[in-house]
Amino acid sequence: MAYRLIDDGYPFKKIMHRRRWIGRVGKHLNGGYLGTIGNLTVTGTTERDAFEQVVAKHLGFANAAALHAKTRAMRAQRRAMRNHARHVADQMLHGNYEPLMSLLEGFDK
Repeated sequence: MAYRLIDDGYPFKKIMHRRRWIGRVGKHLNGGYLGTIGNLTVTGTTERDAFEQVVAKHLGFANAAALHAKTRAMRAQRRAMRNHARHVADQMLHGNYEPLMSLLEGFDK
């Protein structure tokens, strides 16, 4: 993820997107922590919780659990694609080109 929580010595921690400072997470007066990106503000029990919740809301998800579920599914899909590509390459090394041909059949349409 390109979002990071950085401590630069301020009373709050900075939320960075790559190299750009986009928000902050600091202590809330009522206890807990407050995460802010632009006009979006979310409370959390810990700094990490507030960070994850505000980033998830910023990205358009209902909460951090929905963001984690989406990234988990995306990782599983990429892992399956890499495994399939490895299988095709291994079969090619052994002289079996049928998996490659079945993979390429979809491109001629």
